[in-house]
Amino acid sequence: SIPEGYLPDGNGSYSGRMDDALREHRRSRFLELLKDYTSKELIERLEISNDSYVSRLRTGRKGIGEEKARDWERRLGKQEYWFDKTDEQLKGGPQS
Repeated sequence: SIPEGYLPDGNGSYSGRMDDALREHRRSRFLELLKDYTSKELIERLEISNDSYVSRLRTGRKGIGEEKARDWERRLGKQEYWFDKTDEQLKGGPQS
């Protein structure tokens, strides 16, 4: 299914752009990972090309797309949509 906010308005074309809130939430989740893993560990586990990519993710210059988020969740043993949802939402709490 297509995530909410990814459909075009009117007759516009599909852009695939994520909204700023989702982009920032995924970035904050990535920053959480950096508390549990070193950059080197993440590069190896997530098969990231280099430390420069980690730096761009950390600063928000690079976003984490849908496919990459799902792939990384699997590689890290995280619940599906971990990058997109709060801990409360993942536990079945209110959807805010």
